[in-house]
Amino acid sequence: MGPMEPGSRWDLEPCFIGPRAKLWRLIVPAKPLPREIPVASTNSPAAKMSQENSVAIHLRKGDDYMQSELMGKGLCTVDYYMKAIDYMRKHINNPHFYVFTDNPCWVKDNLPEFEYILVDWNEVSGKRNFRDMQLMSCAKHNIIGNSTYSWWAAWLNANQDKIVVGPKRFFNPINSFFSTCDIMCEDWISL
Repeated sequence: MGPMEPGSRWDLEPCFIGPRAKLWRLIVPAKPLPREIPVASTNSPAAKMSQENSVAIHLRKGDDYMQSELMGKGLCTVDYYMKAIDYMRKHINNPHFYVFTDNPCWVKDNLPEFEYILVDWNEVSGKRNFRDMQLMSCAKHNIIGNSTYSWWAAWLNANQDKIVVGPKRFFNPINSFFSTCDIMCEDWISL
């Protein structure tokens, strides 16, 4: 697998679909998740997620993101997330929701109450910020935000029967380089 061309998009599956298995091995970290016994242990969050109908929900709602004309304003609203959660409830028996976010206060203040586990023990920036992506990829299903971070977590999810729900509008249409049309993989659900 050679380097991608300058200006290539890392959130467009056609750019790298051929070497999927090799790419997956290169990206998925081999180290165990923090705050847990190795992943093989039945006590780890990853093991728990693999034993239930887990759904990772990613909400990127930090101040810098919310103010972004391209990414934040008017996209992935409360209505989007509630429709995505309802979709999962209709298509998955007894779903267990895990919320990953850079702004837990926004989640608590804006999402109507529903039963979920807030994953707030991983760093959201710095050298270890890949840990949430790693754990989100362990869920059986994913609800992604308009973030390549959650896109990659869903793409790296190895569950053959996964359901991935993502937003119809990934970007605000202020820059022609960024288009939503190719972002969602063929078998993913756009809401």
